[in-house]
Amino acid sequence: MGETHLHTRTNNHTTTNPRTSTNARSITKRRFITQNRHHTTNRTQTNRNNRRKRTPSKQYTPNTKTITARITKGCNPRPPLPITEELNTRLQDYITKHNLRNDDLLFTGNSKNFGKAFRRLRNRLAKKLNDQTIHSIRLYDLRHYYCTKQLHKMQNTEMVRIVMGHKQLNTTQKYMHLLNINNGEWIVEGTTDKKRAEQLLTANFTYQLTTPDGTMLFRKPK
Repeated sequence: MGETHLHTRTNNHTTTNPRTSTNARSITKRRFITQNRHHTTNRTQTNRNNRRKRTPSKQYTPNTKTITARITKGCNPRPPLPITEELNTRLQDYITKHNLRNDDLLFTGNSKNFGKAFRRLRNRLAKKLNDQTIHSIRLYDLRHYYCTKQLHKMQNTEMVRIVMGHKQLNTTQKYMHLLNINNGEWIVEGTTDKKRAEQLLTANFTYQLTTPDGTMLFRKPK
């Protein structure tokens, strides 16, 4: 960057005023430092916000096969969510491979990169299945699907509201039109085997009670 000089004209000759030139350089330098500090502060704050929105490894509990999502998009705190045995195993392998500590983030990407990765896999699946309608699926549609699935499973909007972190019950009730309301018919199964009980929960059965003889009863809508 060239030096800034202010000039004065005396007797038809141009001369440089050293004091004025020094002041101009000082002002320019102060402006540059201020702008740079402002940019650095904004970038640091953005990084902190992004980190708060992501999930550290301590939010994942392998023993109970649950993961707790951070508060995002203005949601209320959500209870720990159960995950599948396959995902539980994959997360444990991932944490071991990358030597993650409790405060380390499980995934270090940002929402923009997650969206790109989703669209890339979605488009690959659409091509493989030769189904162009798959291109219309958005990443956030998976949350809508999960909410609808839980409503069908639980048949209780207040419980689903807590799981989803919705602040208002009417937000959850908006999904009701996507359901075929249960006509009161249920598939019921009982078992005394813990492994079978886990399989029933994975298959969207809901635990009801345990009988005096130790039989665990589960049900789900037909």
